[in-house]
This record gives sequence, structure tokens and C-alpha cells, in this order.
Amino acid sequence: MAKPLADSCAKHARYTVHRVETTTSTQDAVRALTDAAHLTTVVADRQTAGRGRLGRIWESPARQSLLASTFLTLPDTPLMRDRIGFLTLISAAAMRAALAKLTGFSIEVKFPNDLVISTGGAPGKIAGVLGEFLPEHTSERGELCAVVGVGVNIYQQQGVLPAGGTSLALVTNASTENTMLAAAEAQSAPQSVIDALLDCYLTELDERVSAFATAGNRAPVIAEINEHLYGKGAEMTVAGHTGILTGLTPEADLLLEGETPARISPGDVAMFADDDTHPAAPAAKAAHVLTQATTNKKDDQP
Repeated sequence: MAKPLADSCAKHARYTVHRVETTTSTQDAVRALTDAAHLTTVVADRQTAGRGRLGRIWESPARQSLLASTFLTLPDTPLMRDRIGFLTLISAAAMRAALAKLTGFSIEVKFPNDLVISTGGAPGKIAGVLGEFLPEHTSERGELCAVVGVGVNIYQQQGVLPAGGTSLALVTNASTENTMLAAAEAQSAPQSVIDALLDCYLTELDERVSAFATAGNRAPVIAEINEHLYGKGAEMTVAGHTGILTGLTPEADLLLEGETPARISPGDVAMFADDDTHPAAPAAKAAHVLTQATTNKKDDQP
């Protein structure tokens, strides 16, 4: 059976982590696995063809980011098929919690799949999440399979980040707080930050996915995101609609209140007001990007 290009493999109580120096994309490396267990993760020092939502490129110099993708399974039931796209929001909530715990900074979820951080100035994107359905694995295994990738900017400095991006290093330099990052650098152990963040993230992810898989209940994660939702209470423009962002609905749509109230699903979103406000281009069929609008019937073909 196919294996990732693993330099090392660490088995934890609940998950296996394959570490690679370079890969095209950790999403592709997980997709190549045919015998992966739930929560199996591939983490890379560098990606040569990393991607984000809507086919955007995710670039990072070697050992500057946490670049990881995790294989997830859910029971193959009509309810889970209808809600499998929720895994992307679950992963965003898990990474937000992990970053907040380990750094002490306030991290917010920027609907539908980004994490932003602010230390008094304009908020900057520090992480992104990409979820993809794996129909080929699902048909072979008899359970719903997906891969969720995360990219977290950790050590990048100005000049290598795209507009609107930031990193833990930049935020730490601008803050007087004694964070985990500063402590690791003082001890000349930069890799420990990436390892600690990955371990904390997988623990948070396991907890939320396990609870969701039991009954398909989205309420706890929606409440968590609403508590840490970027732009909540402010006037925002999302996917061509402008209004006061009031939060996520029980169905995980974004609600804008105004003259013409709007409910926006993750699949409808391009970017927020200060970015591209045009409607998002449809995702390529082959990508099977996970959104709440994704409903894959049992007879769907890859």
C-alpha cells in the first residue's frame, strides 16, 4: 500500500505522524495513503505546490511554518454526508484553540477558513485551513473520508509574507508578552514550537471531531466560533452582501443583518470587505473542497 515520503514516523496514543522534509503538498501526501487510520497526519518542512482554498497558492520557506494535513473519518450516514463540510470549521476551531493556549494571544476565526491575530494594529492572517473530501477512499473503506490541511505562519519575517499576512514571530516581536515562541528561540529550539503546536492542535481536533462524529451536533463548535469570530458586530461585506455580521447560524451559515439580511454559506464566500469582494469562483470538481454546501451522495463518483 502507498506510503508518504516519510523521513520519520511517530505514533502517539491516538494518531500517527509522518514527517517529511519536502513534498508537493501535505494534502497530496495524505491522499496517497490507502491504509491511513483516523487522525494520521503528514507534516512537512517545505511544500513545493501547497494550496489553499479556491486554488490559492500557499508558499513558505523551509521550517518557517507548521504545514500539516490530517486524515479524518466519519460514519457513512446520510446525516454525516450532509454535514461533512463542517470538518473545515471544526479544524479552524481546533487550531484557534491550540494557538491561543500556547501563545496567550487572542486568535479569531475569519469565516470560513482563516485565522487572524491582532496586537493593536490591523489584524493579520496567521493561518489557513483547507478541507477536501476523499471519495476514492470513501468508496473503498465504507466510511466517509476527508483530509484537512493547516498552514500556520510561525517564523516568517516581513518581505516573504503576502499582503495581509503575519506570523507568530512578527507578533511576538511587537508584543511585550512572554510567549512560547520567544522562550523557544531563547533556548535555540525553534522546532519545538512547531512540534508543540501540532501536538496541541491534534489533541483539540480529536476532541471536537470525536464529539461531532457521535451525533453530528454542530452546536458546540458553532458557539465556540461565534465567541471568537472576526468582524462580529461590525459592518462587513461578504460575497457581495453588506450588513452587520451577527455570527454563525445553527446551520453554520454566516448571518448579515441589514436592509436585506443575508445568510452566506462557506461555499459562497470570496473574501471580506478589505479584500476581493467578488463572488468566489466555483471550485474545480476534482478538488472536492469541503464546504457546508458539499453533499456527496453514496453513488457520487470521484
